[in-house]
Amino acid sequence: MFHSKVQIFLVSCLMGLTGGKQMFDLINTLDALDSVFGSDLSCCVKENNYSAPSFPPSDMIQKKDGTVEISLALAGYSKESIEITTEENKVVISTVKDYKRPEAEDGTKLIVGNIKHSAFVAKFVVPETKFNFADISAKFDNGLLVLTIPPKEKKEYKAITIN
Repeated sequence: MFHSKVQIFLVSCLMGLTGGKQMFDLINTLDALDSVFGSDLSCCVKENNYSAPSFPPSDMIQKKDGTVEISLALAGYSKESIEITTEENKVVISTVKDYKRPEAEDGTKLIVGNIKHSAFVAKFVVPETKFNFADISAKFDNGLLVLTIPPKEKKEYKAITIN
């Protein structure tokens, strides 16, 4: 376990966690990240430029075969309005540069507007040393974007006999 009681306390203060169940959930989350990515928590961080850190809503899971899947809920966005790129140790998902909220038809009045249509940039830090960025695939269906990042093949080492 890489996190200390001091780290858990500081994170819980920053997140405003007060209850025992919230602390238990935080510790379980940190343990899960530790088991997936090793002792470096910084390799699994979502960064973004939007004021609400939960936008767009996302999940990150690791399958038994080591593949990582990142899912983003992007209701109201089209496939053409989303851009996916990679940087050093990061997968970047954003709206295209000239993205604008869809306009309402003439005579249409918005009564309730709870679906976000904002431009966004979400960065997921994923270690290139463990995952194959060249083989990342993406699927967009019914407002859900799913990226699949396969693990790198493990190198096999052999013993060399001295003649």
